Order: sequence, then C-alpha cells, then structure tokens
Amino acid sequence: AILGTFLMILIFFSQNQVVDADHEVQSSSLSDANQKALTQLKSFLADTASDAARENLENKIQALEYKLNLQDTAKAQSQKSIEQICNNLLEENSTTTNQSQVEKPTGIFPVREDFLVPQGFLIENMWRGKYRGYEVELYGGSVLEEEQKGLVILSIPEINFFEVFYDPEPNGAIKILQIDGLLVTLSSTNGSTLYFDIPAQQFTNEMTKNMAVVDLPLTPTPITDPCVQFTTP
Repeated sequence: AILGTFLMILIFFSQNQVVDADHEVQSSSLSDANQKALTQLKSFLADTASDAARENLENKIQALEYKLNLQDTAKAQSQKSIEQICNNLLEENSTTTNQSQVEKPTGIFPVREDFLVPQGFLIENMWRGKYRGYEVELYGGSVLEEEQKGLVILSIPEINFFEVFYDPEPNGAIKILQIDGLLVTLSSTNGSTLYFDIPAQQFTNEMTKNMAVVDLPLTPTPITDPCVQFTTP
C-alpha cells in the first residue's frame, strides 16, 4: 500500500509540474517520473527478504517496464499515436486472450512423466478446481531424489501462489484419490490413507476434523495500463 501510494504521488506530481508546458515536455517529464519510480522499486526489491513482498514488487516493476516500453515505442514511431499502438496490441493479443479465458476442465487428471521434474519433484497426478473464485491445482507426488518423501503442491497462478507441503509422516509418493468439497483424500505408496485440507493448507489424518482456514496472499496491486482508456466504453 505504501509503495502504491508513493508511486501514485510521484506520477501525479510529475504530471502537474508541466501543466503549462507543451505536450512533448509533458511526455518527457512523465517518462522521467516513471523511470525514477522504477529505479526506486528495484531498490526496494533488492532490500526485500519477504517472498510475498518480492512478488508484489516484481509485479509492479513488470507493469512499469511495460508502460515505459510502450512510451518508448510511441516515441520511436512518431507517426503513430499511443491509441494506434494499443489497438495493434489488442488485435495481436485477442486470440491468445480468448484462449486463456476458456475454463480448463476440473477433476483429477494424470500428468506428463516429466511434469515438474526440473523443479525436483516426481508428480503422480493432479486435481483442478475452484477455491475463492480462483482456479486451483493440487499435485500429489514425492521428492525426485527421495521418493519416500511424499508431498502435495498447491498452485494458484492468478495470485502467484505455489507452495509445497511435505507429508509429516513420509510413507512414499502421494497420489490423489478423490475430493469432497475441499478435503482431498490421498494415498501413499505403502497403502496408508491421509487427507489434505485446501483451505487450511495442512495434512490431517481425520476426515471430519475442523481446521483453521489460512488466508491467501493479497492479489498484487495493479498499475494502470495506459491502453485502458482506449478499451473502456
């Protein structure tokens, strides 16, 4: 929140400094202000130890870099306006956007043999569903180099959430059997049954045990896309 306020004040101040200047000076001042904000955010990122804070900063940095690149493109192509560039980008990305909006099938599915192997995991299968309005995927498997160390991985791409949870009593690779609501029934290589509560982000041996819900990380604060003004009715 503090970083977002700082960024908005910096950009607002830069815009009002040049009210009486011509359009070229306004664009230059705004670009300078955005560049200063980007430098400041990168400085914060270098000094940040929290993974959640780093992800938030990285999202802001990516948004600002996109904005600066768009402005640079507009300058390099003086015969085109930002509106024309934005329209071209929208046309190029329309097919990709439509494909990404198609909901993926839900349920329990097999995975490729090499899925997440580069990350050091051996995945048996996965479940895909919805939780709090987000598309969620849960993977069951084990550590690649230590197959007795079973685990599940909870992934929520929309909020950059990817967490590994290890079986507290390792009994081999874990496989997803079924799901009741958001309580997942699992089996391990040695035949034992255990459960994973998605809202609690925790293993349990009791199917009916009530567990405290763990808060999800906040959705990263977006920085205004300069193309929005041309897509809003």
